[in-house]
Formats: sequence, C-alpha cells, structure tokens
Amino acid sequence: MTESPGSEEIVTYHANIATANVFPDQVIIEFRSFLRSHKEVFDTLGPGKPIPAPDATTLYKSPPIARVVLTFSAAKGLMEYLQKTVPVVEAQRKA
Repeated sequence: MTESPGSEEIVTYHANIATANVFPDQVIIEFRSFLRSHKEVFDTLGPGKPIPAPDATTLYKSPPIARVVLTFSAAKGLMEYLQKTVPVVEAQRKA
C-alpha cells in the first residue's frame, strides 16, 4: 500500500513484514504488506491473539511492495540504531 506523493514528496509504503538477504557487500531488504481477513484470524486464533507471520511459501507468493539495497556499513548502522532504540520504545509502549 502506498500513499500518493505530492510533486516532491517521498513515497511512503506501509508494510508489516520485512525480509532481508545479507551478502558480503550489501543487504537487500524487501517489504511486504500481508493482510488476513478478520474471519480467517478469528476462526483460527480467536480474538485478541497475536497474529503469526505466514509460512515462507505463502509469504513469498506475495511480491514485495518495496526493495531497499543498503551497503554493508549502512546495514550495520541500521542494526546498531535498532538495537539501541527498539528496547527503549518497547518499554515506553508497555508503560
């Protein structure tokens, strides 16, 4: 799903699954938007339960909505940032 950009705005994509392929000189991250119907979720899991990610076969049938290629050093920087930031934000969400 994408939001229409203005003439000079950056396109924004909303995804709920990211996959990554790591190579010696780059990292390729693909983003997918995988939605299940409420009926499927409720019939399978019941209301209020966390929704598990789809199995790999189902996941990869859906094409990525965006692909980002990072240099290896940029990927390491992103990893370090997320390792520092995600625990702090997660604690704030639980507070």
